[in-house]
Amino acid sequence: MEKHLSQATLRTVDDYIAIRVNNGEMIIPSAEELFSYAFQGIRTIRGHEIVEIVPSTQEFSRFPAELKIRLDATPSSSELHISCRIVARTSRESCIVNDALRRTADHMLISGTWYPFVFGVLDNLRNILQHARVADLSSLTLANYLALSKADCREWVEDHTEHRLDADQMLAHFIEAPPSELRAQLYPYQIDGYNWLRTVCGEDIGCILADEMGLGKTLQVIALLVHRHKFAQKPSLIIVPATLVENWTRELRKFAPSLDFYVHKGSSRTGFPIQIQESELVVMSYDTLVQDIAMLKMIQWDLLIADEAQAVKNPDTKRTSAVKSVTRRATIAVTGTPLENRNRDLWSIADLVVPGLLGNLREFEARYADSVEDAARLEPIVTPILLRRRVADVAKDLPERIDIPQPIEMHQDLAKCYEELRSATETEYGKAATLVSLGKLRQFCVHPFQLTGEWGNPATDNGKYERFLEILEEIFARKEKVLVFIQYLHASDLFAKDLHARFGVYVDSIDGRVPISERQLKVDRFSAHPGSAVFMLNPRTAGIGLNLTAANHVIHYGPDWNPAIEDQASARSHRRGQTHPVTIHRMFFVDSVEDIIIQRLEHKRQLAEMAIVGTKGDGESREEIMRALRASPIKRRNAEDGS
Repeated sequence: MEKHLSQATLRTVDDYIAIRVNNGEMIIPSAEELFSYAFQGIRTIRGHEIVEIVPSTQEFSRFPAELKIRLDATPSSSELHISCRIVARTSRESCIVNDALRRTADHMLISGTWYPFVFGVLDNLRNILQHARVADLSSLTLANYLALSKADCREWVEDHTEHRLDADQMLAHFIEAPPSELRAQLYPYQIDGYNWLRTVCGEDIGCILADEMGLGKTLQVIALLVHRHKFAQKPSLIIVPATLVENWTRELRKFAPSLDFYVHKGSSRTGFPIQIQESELVVMSYDTLVQDIAMLKMIQWDLLIADEAQAVKNPDTKRTSAVKSVTRRATIAVTGTPLENRNRDLWSIADLVVPGLLGNLREFEARYADSVEDAARLEPIVTPILLRRRVADVAKDLPERIDIPQPIEMHQDLAKCYEELRSATETEYGKAATLVSLGKLRQFCVHPFQLTGEWGNPATDNGKYERFLEILEEIFARKEKVLVFIQYLHASDLFAKDLHARFGVYVDSIDGRVPISERQLKVDRFSAHPGSAVFMLNPRTAGIGLNLTAANHVIHYGPDWNPAIEDQASARSHRRGQTHPVTIHRMFFVDSVEDIIIQRLEHKRQLAEMAIVGTKGDGESREEIMRALRASPIKRRNAEDGS
């Protein structure tokens, strides 16, 4: 005896088709069941005989609608609102899938035509949204947006934000004043940068602070660290090139005295994670991190700050691997040159701050060539995590002249050589020491090869020259020109030869060997040269009378006892006719004769600003000369090592 089938009808409900049985119950059939009914003549669905379809004009498509997650951005005067929806697209049109997160129907009616969904695709999209922690489709956080922007999601995600996710639009309604504990007055653009860092890191995602040189990236990061120390339960880690450890130490003491920080370096550094965790902040070099990575991985860090992050641009190095293995809440890469030579440079840095954003390296290199066109394709993907301001864009907030001290700590072997020379000088001259007797120490600080006459690689074990190259790399990346003031001939010739061979840039020089009649010709050639160029200048020969406004960077490779000499040299570029802010770098070795000279120059300038005039402001005092003679990097190193 055949089982009697109940009769039912197919009816349109909202944007899908349901089965209505005799008792009025509504059942949602699957796309597979409806497809069998429409195209295979099967009139029974779930034990119900389908006797009617309402409306009778209902059309069925054999071809499924394509489903995607669509990202949208609605800019306003105060913020940028990001949302997402699941949309269904046919060959003729597209429409929103209503109530997509809770929808049970795996099919859809679009303009009167029924379309199936590919089996499992709706669940797949919901899983992607869940993995991105999207709880509300109508309002996405930046973290939600970045999770949906990652390479492994792009097959399923359409970005219709028009890539307007810049800092101004995202953060206009998040602005707050820097913490009162910060001992610095920030420029408006620095306050914007602080708020951008605060907001992005507050969502536990990473970012790239890529402001140009001279805009105070370090200070913006320090402002963030002062803000976070109020509530962060874990220490933050700052990793920097060895040449910048001393600079970070001084900046933290100056601008954030409330922060408890520990410099992890030297032979006496701790080997116990628990001791490191006692500090709010830890500063170390990349090389030290590589050496101690096994211990450092035992620590749960709040923020990881990678300064001069181009240090991890090569994804194949132990250094990059070690940095990426550190367990942290969020990462800030600080670099003025996020993309130096190849697109993979940017991939490596982006993969550090937001792993997976650009996919794995093999997929990335297959998708993006080293071309201007592909670099332009990359830009909108990384824009939400990259803050890049140019000096020219914020010049209205800047002084015409930006002074940047560059304190460098000597490597251990170099410090030992300096100490031997210093001890010999002290033994020979003692209390009878004069500026002349300190000349060899000053020459050594410019470069030991100045004393020996060697022509080797000047970057070998010389932190000052290494930092010099780092500064030049950023200047050359911007295709700008630089004046380098250096007093000693052999070092000037050595550097000029090395820079031309290393970078392939235009290099020229003026010193006492160049006849006066030829100097302006050299200036004209330097000024007319397109692109990057270096002018090596003796401050006493070329420090007056020349107009060199083609360069907007000045590097004093060694300080002069007389502040007027240095100021006159800087004025070659910082003068009437200059159309850009001028960045002045003063490079010096700490705890050396150069450090004492720098302190003296600062004191002299303070006296000048206070309009104090007197005999004590002129010449070099016996006390200053003796301080310069006794300054010792080895004594400081021994004190730090406890030996």
